[in-house]
Amino acid sequence: MYSVARLVEAQEVSVQLRSVGHGKGTGGFMERKIIKAIDWDEVKEYIRNTPATSSIYVGVDSQNHRGQTDFGLAIVVHIESSKGGHMFVETSKMKRIKSMRERLMKEVEIVVDASMKLLDLVGTHGFAVHLDLNPDPRHKSNSIIKEAIGYVTGQGFECAVKPESWVATHVADSLVQ
Repeated sequence: MYSVARLVEAQEVSVQLRSVGHGKGTGGFMERKIIKAIDWDEVKEYIRNTPATSSIYVGVDSQNHRGQTDFGLAIVVHIESSKGGHMFVETSKMKRIKSMRERLMKEVEIVVDASMKLLDLVGTHGFAVHLDLNPDPRHKSNSIIKEAIGYVTGQGFECAVKPESWVATHVADSLVQ
C-alpha cells in the first residue's frame, strides 16, 4: 500500500515553507516555529515495541489567535486497538494565516509530513490520518474536503474525517485552545 521510499529524517526547530497564497492568505515565505517538539526516535521506539494489532492515528488542528496561527499535532498509539494508548504531541505556530482554505491545507501538509516520518514502522499496524474537516456542505471546512482527502490518500494513507476523526477533532484540538 505504501509506495514511498523510506524518508531521511532531520529534526529542525523551525521549518521554512513556501505558502501558495490565495488572495486573502499570507503568501511568500512563512516560517513555522516548533514550540514543543515530538521526539521522533521515542515515537518510533514506542511503536516498534507495540503489538502488531495496535493502531496508529495522526491528526492536526489549528486555531488563529491574534497575530498567529497555532497548530497542534497528535500521534495516538492505540494499544492492541482496545487496551488504552499513548499520545505524542507537538505544538507550533506561525504568522497568522487569514485564509481558512490555506490554514486547513497547512494542517493537511503537517499531518501528511508527520505520517511520512512513520511510514517505515506502519507495517501490519492499523494506520489512519485524521483530518479536522466536515463532510457536511453546511460547514466551511467542506470546501476543501475532496482536495485534502485526495492528497492524503494519494500518499497511500487511509483517511478519516468528522465525526470519525477523533484525533484531530478532540486530541489535537485540545492543544490549540
